Amino acid sequence: MQKTAVAGFGCAGYHAVRSMREHGYQGEIDVYTNTQWAPAIPC
Repeated sequence: MQKTAVAGFGCAGYHAVRSMREHGYQGEIDVYTNTQWAPAIPC
């Protein structure tokens, strides 16, 4: 089984994980971030 780690879960981290899933990645994804909030555009 494949495993991937993503450092940071801002917009770039979110879109990286989303793209991996959309392109068929089925492995485990561990996300490391220093916040409890979901990514958002503060505009």
